[in-house]
Amino acid sequence: MPHAHILLVMAKDVDDRTPRYVDEYLSAEIPDVPGPDDNSPRAEQQRRLHQLVTSHMLHDCGDWCMVNGKCSKRFPKPFSPFTVLPDDQYPQYKRRSPAREGVVVPEEARHLYGNTHLKKKGAVSILFDNRHVVPYNPYLTLKYGCHLNVEYVGAAKCAEYAFKYVLKGNDRAYVRLQSQGKPKLGKDGLQIVDYDEMEHNFQARYMTAHEAVWRLMGYPIVGLSHTVNVLYVYKPGGRVVFEEGHEEEAARRASKPAKNSLTDFFELCQTDPEAQQYCYHQIGLHYTYAKSGGWKKRKQNVKKTLVRLQSVLPRDRVGYALRLLLLTRVSLRFVVNFALTCLNLWPQKSSQKVQNK
Repeated sequence: MPHAHILLVMAKDVDDRTPRYVDEYLSAEIPDVPGPDDNSPRAEQQRRLHQLVTSHMLHDCGDWCMVNGKCSKRFPKPFSPFTVLPDDQYPQYKRRSPAREGVVVPEEARHLYGNTHLKKKGAVSILFDNRHVVPYNPYLTLKYGCHLNVEYVGAAKCAEYAFKYVLKGNDRAYVRLQSQGKPKLGKDGLQIVDYDEMEHNFQARYMTAHEAVWRLMGYPIVGLSHTVNVLYVYKPGGRVVFEEGHEEEAARRASKPAKNSLTDFFELCQTDPEAQQYCYHQIGLHYTYAKSGGWKKRKQNVKKTLVRLQSVLPRDRVGYALRLLLLTRVSLRFVVNFALTCLNLWPQKSSQKVQNK
């Protein structure tokens, strides 16, 4: 069905990292129902919101979401008297628990408890509470009158959620073709089965009309403000990867000196005086690395470029030490021999100090 995944960024002067602020825009509870004597426009709007939430925003676990006996959407959610915004987890929205059955709640304490809703599904009646409510924005729910999930993604853990859904691309489906009509019968009266599994099953992608028009008009799908270049820390003696049937080509490539962005950086420092003032992770801001090899002076978009040096785990002592050198040393005109010396001496003589001459 037509749908969209949208990421909204609030204004810079808005402090959106407080539970009170989140409660102003998001709700994960069944709305209150005004009394029967209240016929004001506000009461009518509240009744419509209650009807929409109970119709479209209650998660009913079924076969489609159950994995190993558990809901893949993690419903029902836990009760919570208030909203909690952890730094390293998904938010825990305000979901007040209903009063116990048979307990009479005085009007002044009504705000401490949540609501329930009895919903019929065929011949079965299911009692829902706030644990089953999909988070929503009341204004958007009233405006569009459909299922519209709104989540707070301000925490660090939620970044993966935002990028996953905004950049997920087209939906895909496996389609199986089946013939219709009367089956073919042979002379013996048995049905003739002529079925080619490879021909009748295929993978297809599908998109809605508005998405197709957007692409046909050539509108941008994703906008990037900066280009991020990743520089890798290469060590000598690495494995040679090749495709089966290209062994001779791989052998010739392995017999030649290694050529990559790091070794070319070493050579650049020997010939270019300007490059000698930069560390390895800084060279990408002022030079570009060609696909065919070699660093070339950058001509434009210096401010729109970010460079990240590959991380190396401390247990890889050789790579970790080399990375520290590349992050801190400039003017490495003789770094080729120096780096190789460090790599050869580190495992056997880790306590020996090697100075950069």
